[in-house]
Amino acid sequence: MHDLSQRADSHYLTKVEQQMRNLGIQRYEIPWRDTTLSLLQSGSMTGPQVLCLHGVTYSSASVFHLSISGAAADEYSLLLKLSQSLGCWCLDFSGYGFSPTSTSSFKETIDDYVEQVGEAVRYLRQLTGHKPVLIGWSWGGQVASRYAGRHGENLSGLVYWGALWGGTGQVDFVKSLPKPTSPRRINTQQHAGADFKTPHTFESEVKNRFIDFALRLDPTSPTTGLTESLYNMPLHSPEEINVPTLVIHGEHDFVAQSNDISDYFAALACPIKQYRIIAHADHNVQYSHARQTLVNELKSFSQQCFQHKLDV
Repeated sequence: MHDLSQRADSHYLTKVEQQMRNLGIQRYEIPWRDTTLSLLQSGSMTGPQVLCLHGVTYSSASVFHLSISGAAADEYSLLLKLSQSLGCWCLDFSGYGFSPTSTSSFKETIDDYVEQVGEAVRYLRQLTGHKPVLIGWSWGGQVASRYAGRHGENLSGLVYWGALWGGTGQVDFVKSLPKPTSPRRINTQQHAGADFKTPHTFESEVKNRFIDFALRLDPTSPTTGLTESLYNMPLHSPEEINVPTLVIHGEHDFVAQSNDISDYFAALACPIKQYRIIAHADHNVQYSHARQTLVNELKSFSQQCFQHKLDV
């Protein structure tokens, strides 16, 4: 019988942390309620800072930092690529990866995730003195958008990447999907490889390595994001956002529909906004053949936010 409460092996987490430390990636812990939250960090503490939020199933180390045998350490690591010119932080939400599970996890909503982001932003600003650009991918994009709409004064910018809102046809489609039946779910190889859907946009070795790494870090994961999305979309309001915003969409993204992304962009209240479609990329652009285009867009936008040189 599978254990829904199963988390990553502590010895394996220690090994992964040491490997990351050898590459210049530090891990910080910050208090949140009755537990702690984990933050990965690399790059300068001065100058522009970015805070990355992972998706609904897998944590930061697998989503933003993947090591492939024979490849350069930063080849498939968005964290290391961004840290070459930015201070890059990646948050593990409670119950994912390096972050322990809160005793209140069974009744969490998106606002609990927004609160976690607030703690991470506060800690980041305390150490660096700078407001970060908040980069949200997939479920992390929904959380980032909700945070930006409510606490935009704490950010220098927002990146909304591969996320769901509730525009043309999206709500009806999402609410028709199967609903979770427990606070956590068991992750499988089939699910871990699901984002590698469009042929010729990725290398098979990357897909296989991601599946192995992701499942070892997160053999199970919370279902809060799924429950919230399936029952309560839309969960955020682009008309409430006033900070500079970059919207990123992979050309072949089957999760975030193009109409929904376009509707979100049109509804943004911020006078400074950019929309980039990345060709030859799927939902997980960071592991596609077009990954360097993503890196370039994120670096350029973050540096412009820091320098206040964005044009409408």
